Amino acid sequence: MLTFFFLRSRNVFKLVSIINQITPCVLFLLSAFVLFKNSNIFDFVLFGIPWSISLSISAYFVCANINWHLAYFHLICFYFRLILISVKKKMRFKLFDLNFKNRMILVNLSRLNQIILLINKFNQGFWSKYSAIMFATYNAIICAILYQTFFVDADLLTKSLLGHTLQFNISIFWCYIWSAIIVFREFKKIAKVLTQNYVNSNEDMTVIGKLKVSRNKFQANNQVIKI
Repeated sequence: MLTFFFLRSRNVFKLVSIINQITPCVLFLLSAFVLFKNSNIFDFVLFGIPWSISLSISAYFVCANINWHLAYFHLICFYFRLILISVKKKMRFKLFDLNFKNRMILVNLSRLNQIILLINKFNQGFWSKYSAIMFATYNAIICAILYQTFFVDADLLTKSLLGHTLQFNISIFWCYIWSAIIVFREFKKIAKVLTQNYVNSNEDMTVIGKLKVSRNKFQANNQVIKI
C-alpha cells in the first residue's frame, strides 16, 4: 500500500511540474500572437512583449499555487482512500465465535471513527478554506471562458484556443471534485459492509437462539422419558 502511494505521489508531482513549466510558455505565445495580430511592430515590441512576459510570470506563480495545492489535496484524499480500503478488508471476515466477531466489529468501528475525526480535522483547518477558494475561483473562470467561447464574436482560431483553455480548467476542477468523490465512495462501500455484518450478526443470533430452544426441548424430552 505504501509503495503504491509513493508511486502515485511521484507521478502526480511529475505531472504538476510539467504543467507548471508548460502553462507560462503557452500563455506567453498566445498573448504574443494575439497582440502581434492586432497591433503594429512598434506597439508590439514596446507594449506587447513586456505584457506577454508579465502575463507568463503571473501565470507561473498562480498556476504553481493552484496545482501544487491540488496535488497535495489529491494525495491526502488518496491516502484516506487507501486507509478506508484497509479497514474495509478487515471488516470482511467470517467467524464462528460470535463474541469475538462482535469484538472485532467494535475495533473496526473505533478505527473508522478515528479516520472520520482525522478527516474532520482536515476539513476544519486549511482545506475547507481551500475548497471555498477553488469553488469560487473556478466557477467564475469556467463561466467567463464559457461565455467568451460561445457568445463573443471572434475568429475560429481564438475560439479554438478558448475551447482548449476551457477544457483544461474543467479538467483541473474535475480533478479536485474527483479527489473528494473517491473518499465518499469508499465510505459508501464501508457502510454496505457494516450493514452486511449487522445482518449476519442478527442471523447468527437467531441461529444460536434456535439452537438453545432446540437443546432445551431435547433436554426436556429426555427428562420426560426418564420419568
